[in-house]
Amino acid sequence: MPADIVEQDDDLIEGCRRRDPDAQYRLFHLHRNRVYSMALFLCRNSADAAEITQDVFLKVFLNLDQFLGDSKFETWLYRIVANAVSDYGRKLRRRFLRESLFLRHHRNGAPSMEEEHERRQIDEAVRLAVASLPEKLRVCVVLRYVEDLSYQEITAVLGCPPGTVAARLSRAHRMLAMKLAKVRR
Repeated sequence: MPADIVEQDDDLIEGCRRRDPDAQYRLFHLHRNRVYSMALFLCRNSADAAEITQDVFLKVFLNLDQFLGDSKFETWLYRIVANAVSDYGRKLRRRFLRESLFLRHHRNGAPSMEEEHERRQIDEAVRLAVASLPEKLRVCVVLRYVEDLSYQEITAVLGCPPGTVAARLSRAHRMLAMKLAKVRR
């Protein structure tokens, strides 16, 4: 993360600790899209992701004193998102609605209709395969490949040893390879 964003986070965090509404508004707008995207990818439902996003920021503002600055703010925030999704899923225990989970790939040039159709089929197969993973594996995959976190950052977010993260990702890779074996690239 660029140093100017880290400094901006630090300034906003201090403002939020003072209950400055402008700082809270700016911190929310700076991080809301990533929180929503992660929640959407993990819970597979846009309405639930929106509710989780609100819950996450409520928790952030109420518990900001617990953020000690030992890790990056984003790491602390991702942990709250992962926990909020787990809590939400346990509380509701309903649905397996299939919504488009977004993540469109932008390409240079206009693809043919056939290429676009094939790309959409592949994207959907990947989204469904990831969505079908057990939650612990799905969280690791989303943090690594959607949020582009390093193994160390994932370890900090999930509070588990690096070997556990590596094992979960390895297991997820094997499961995804089996589920996607029929999908041609």
